[in-house]
Amino acid sequence: MKDRLSRIMKPVKRFVLRFITALRERIRRFIVTLKRRPHFIPLVFLAVCCVIYTFRLTVHSNASMYVGSQTIALYVFIITLAAFLVIFSYMNAYAKRAKHKAVMRCIALALTAGQIVLDIVYLNIMHYETMIRDNPVPVTPDISSSQFWTVVHLVALGITLLAMLSLPLYHKLILKINTTISDDEGEAFAGVGSNDEKLTWDEDQWA
Repeated sequence: MKDRLSRIMKPVKRFVLRFITALRERIRRFIVTLKRRPHFIPLVFLAVCCVIYTFRLTVHSNASMYVGSQTIALYVFIITLAAFLVIFSYMNAYAKRAKHKAVMRCIALALTAGQIVLDIVYLNIMHYETMIRDNPVPVTPDISSSQFWTVVHLVALGITLLAMLSLPLYHKLILKINTTISDDEGEAFAGVGSNDEKLTWDEDQWA
């Protein structure tokens, strides 16, 4: 019985060991990628912010139809446009052969901050139209959903802006993570990955 059980468990142990080894190598490669391209972290956050807002664009458009403000629909359009433009500007800020990288970074920061301001203005207008003014607008499901997702978008933008501003700080921390492979680990990773070169902090990169 024990022999049969051991024969059954051997392939399972082998599979688990290979899975853990492959997972460790995947994580190591991911960290190496972040060492070389730390701007991927804010870029992912920017993409998430864009998805959060654009996937609820119909709700925001419907909500803007119920209120009396003539500019609220314009705010929705500007936020939507800025959500896409900030991604392209931030990608160009770290392109290898791109010119005026510092300018593109400033544009990306300005577009992100602008979305935050417009989200706050949008929420204030919605609050005034539904709660404060005479004969307030009834809170429809679209208005309620629009306010909720605008708050979510606002929080996501705040986290993204913080990630963009603190990029040089956590890049230094990522560079301190040891991703080199010892001889014993190299044998275990054979066929799964290879050694990565040591990376150093380049102060001119953030000039």
